[in-house]
Amino acid sequence: MKPSFDHLPPEQAMAKEAQWMICSQMVNDVTLSAESIGAVKHQPEAYGITDEQNQQALREHYHASSGTFLDKIDEKIVEISLNDWEFAHTAKGMYDISKKAWDWCQAQPAEKFIDVDDSRL
Repeated sequence: MKPSFDHLPPEQAMAKEAQWMICSQMVNDVTLSAESIGAVKHQPEAYGITDEQNQQALREHYHASSGTFLDKIDEKIVEISLNDWEFAHTAKGMYDISKKAWDWCQAQPAEKFIDVDDSRL
């Protein structure tokens, strides 16, 4: 459930809402990416793709190179996915991966999220 930021000044509320929306999507992307890395590492024959190919596809998908804050978000998605994939097969591990992404994202200044093109996320 999305929180209300009505208690904040309008510009700050808009920034916090953008941050919340993008951070929520980032968490989804990190958990799906970590699960994908883990699944292919455990059963590459079931997916018809090698671990290296899967990791390359992940890097290509999360590679905005637009010179915006989205680049930093993409880098963090890839970093967490590649570093923590082995935990993606348990509920506790998925929680920890999600929390790591959420905590990083929420620690960023909210104003960085204004005008971030999140259509790809």
